[in-house]
Amino acid sequence: GYTKDKNAVYCDLKLIKGANPKTFEVLARKHARDDKHIYYLQQTMSCDYASFKLDPTLDYLSSDKDNKYSRGVIVSD
Repeated sequence: GYTKDKNAVYCDLKLIKGANPKTFEVLARKHARDDKHIYYLQQTMSCDYASFKLDPTLDYLSSDKDNKYSRGVIVSD
């Protein structure tokens, strides 16, 4: 799972490079965000931050205004 201290954020004990521990929050079991990025586990997603949404039934699915994602990777437009 996700953990943080005052200096860094981790997922499964691996550093999430660039994540801001002051603004970091877990959205669901596998998704999180800080003030600039959305994360799927340790991976920074290339998605539209403002329109990002989680699927209400499957924790590995999400979408934004342009794409659908499965496990943090684009699956369709």
